[in-house]
Amino acid sequence: MSRALVPIATMLVAAGCPAASEHSVEPDVADASIENPSGCPLVHPFLVDDLDFRCTKPGLTCLYAAPECDGTKPDNRCFCGGDQLVWDCSSPYQTCEPLAEDGRLAQGTRRQPAVVADACTTPAWDPSPTCRPSQGVSVDKAECASNGDCGPDRLCLDTHDFGGSSFCGCHQGACVTSDDCGEGFACRCGQTDSSARCDGWGPKPCHHRCVPALCRSNADCDEGGICAASPDVCGWQTERYACQYPDRPECLSNAECYHGAVCQYDVEAGGWRCVPTPVCE
Repeated sequence: MSRALVPIATMLVAAGCPAASEHSVEPDVADASIENPSGCPLVHPFLVDDLDFRCTKPGLTCLYAAPECDGTKPDNRCFCGGDQLVWDCSSPYQTCEPLAEDGRLAQGTRRQPAVVADACTTPAWDPSPTCRPSQGVSVDKAECASNGDCGPDRLCLDTHDFGGSSFCGCHQGACVTSDDCGEGFACRCGQTDSSARCDGWGPKPCHHRCVPALCRSNADCDEGGICAASPDVCGWQTERYACQYPDRPECLSNAECYHGAVCQYDVEAGGWRCVPTPVCE
């Protein structure tokens, strides 16, 4: 669970709620507007700067009002259960906290605005840059040693491979602007530096590529919507762009998903949901 939610706990403490040290079985009420049974923590279990999520009453259900929502979003729900008797809280964490202009929540950095560039920068092709894998080398997958081995306009880049290794692979850019991609797609700027890792858990895909897009900017969304980047199931690379709406009962970022799940746009459901993450290497 991301600790990026902790600032909210600070806000709750400032409002008169107990500090993390009081997170136990003592309080009888979890929220001023919700009457909870005895044994419910006063502060939502995942909002305190404490990794002890143990509970003591099997079957106990606790409710917590979604901050700043005034009833427009469902209450957050936590259930005491499992073999280890730990709090199992509903996901995503519901909140209507105000957004800053950059798309971030005022009380924390739990949301990332989309970065759909007007144009991606592509350096003039040079055959000489040498690729040096930054991780354990997958020798059998090596395709090149330098750009010159790939041919004109193709780059030899340090490419992530499964298991934490990487190899030097040839990559062709698919776009420079979103208009190069056609309707329903946007250009995702990628890595063009042969000395930096790309794909997998690297910060960028290898070279520029077209990804599915239901929006290219906030202007493509209904009122109040923000065009956001939806990650792949491992939470590493942008898989598509889609509109997010703070007033809807859906996640806004990975930090609102528990147990390492990823906040991802669900095409079939037409909204954002927390998707369990497989073992990703």
